[in-house]
Amino acid sequence: MSFFETIGLGLLTNFLSDLLKKKLKFKMNRTDVDKIADRLNLVLSLMNEGRDEKFTVAQFSKILELKKVGDLEKYFINIEEPELEFLEIFSQTFAINYEWLTEGKGHPFKCDQQIYISIYDCLERIDQIKPFIIYFVRSQSLRGETCILLEVREHHFIVLNSYIHFSEQVGFGGSCELVAFRKLVMELILVRKYITKGVIVSDQNFKKLYKGEIHPKVALMARKGKFEHWHDDFTDIYNQRYGYRHHGKYDKNFKDAFNIVKNNIEKKMESFNIC
Repeated sequence: MSFFETIGLGLLTNFLSDLLKKKLKFKMNRTDVDKIADRLNLVLSLMNEGRDEKFTVAQFSKILELKKVGDLEKYFINIEEPELEFLEIFSQTFAINYEWLTEGKGHPFKCDQQIYISIYDCLERIDQIKPFIIYFVRSQSLRGETCILLEVREHHFIVLNSYIHFSEQVGFGGSCELVAFRKLVMELILVRKYITKGVIVSDQNFKKLYKGEIHPKVALMARKGKFEHWHDDFTDIYNQRYGYRHHGKYDKNFKDAFNIVKNNIEKKMESFNIC
């Protein structure tokens, strides 16, 4: 290598080294505003996971009823800082965890923070939200963890902050919760006349769904088999609505949970004990 080639190589090495240092320094000194822009883009990416028809910033702008696409795009490409009031509206519109969006705390889709003493207490919250569809999402695990997912609009899903064990892996309290779950399902279907669907997902997807790590639509698309009505058939203790006809196709967790509730109800009828 000639003298001039050596000098040229040294200059190029120094230039690349300085450029790399600047990039690393930029990454280390990212502001809260930069991180909010990153999280806005992450929301769009997570909501589009597995979808054929992708959401766009333009579509988000229409949903938010903004005058121009640029009014939203400027926040995504980080040329202007969004006001906290706007971020709150964005969070409410797309069911995003506001603390996560603004501070990075928690997970993006964990937006229901209410405490429910019993699964039946979810009824009041459901009536407040008035969902288009109610999904009963059950984990394909030994314990059969089951939660309630509300679809308000195509872009707005809420997982309620409560779940039960839908299996024989329960004690007295868990048995009472299964009875409360049956009561809730019957109220929602027979009295409130909501549209409901039963869903079974993998244990991994259930955990991610409940924590708010993945968009609820992703869990629904990755469901095991078709949408079912196992939750409705579960309520038919004495074959009054032909639910018994479907019991044979359900798994062990369903049959165990059904027997626990049936025995509990029959004992209550005999002794008048109440959970």
